[in-house]
Amino acid sequence: MTINRMINGQEISVAPAVNVYPATEEDVPRLLYLGHLFNEESGRQFDIDNEHWCRFWQQAIATDMGCAFYAATARHAHPVGMIMGIVYPSHIDQRLEVTESLWYLSKPYRRARTGIELLDALECFAELIGASRINMTHLANPHGRRIHRLFERRGYVAAECSYYKEVNQ
Repeated sequence: MTINRMINGQEISVAPAVNVYPATEEDVPRLLYLGHLFNEESGRQFDIDNEHWCRFWQQAIATDMGCAFYAATARHAHPVGMIMGIVYPSHIDQRLEVTESLWYLSKPYRRARTGIELLDALECFAELIGASRINMTHLANPHGRRIHRLFERRGYVAAECSYYKEVNQ
C-alpha cells in the first residue's frame, strides 16, 4: 500500500508510517504471507510447509529459542516486513547466538528506515537475552553489496560464504 502525495509539484508515492512490534505466537500465521513473498522473490522457491512453519515459529517464540518482529501500521495489522531469528548456544563456547533466519520487507518499504528498525529490534533482543553474537546472512543477488556495506557500518564482520545443495528431493 502506498500513499500518493504532492511534493514540489510532483506526485510521489510514499509508504505509510509503520512501527515495529515483537511478534507473539498468535502473530505467526500472519507472518507466513511474508515468508511466501520472500520465497518468491529470492529465486530459491522452497516448498514451504505452512503448518510446520507456523508450528516451528510459534514454539520457538514460546520457548524463547526464537524471536520475530514485524512492521505494520498498527499492532496486529497486516505486516509489511519482518525479521526472524533462531537462538541457540554456540557449539564453540556455549554462549548464546542469534542467527537471522528471514528478513523481508515489502517493496514500498525498502527505501524507508523500516528495515533498519527491524534490525535494531533483533539486535536489542540479542542484547537483552545476553547473546554474544548475531549472525546475519543475505541472498546472493545484485543488492548484496549494499547489504554488505550496511552490515559493516553496523559492526558486523564478514565471516563465511554459504552455499546450499538440495539432496533427497
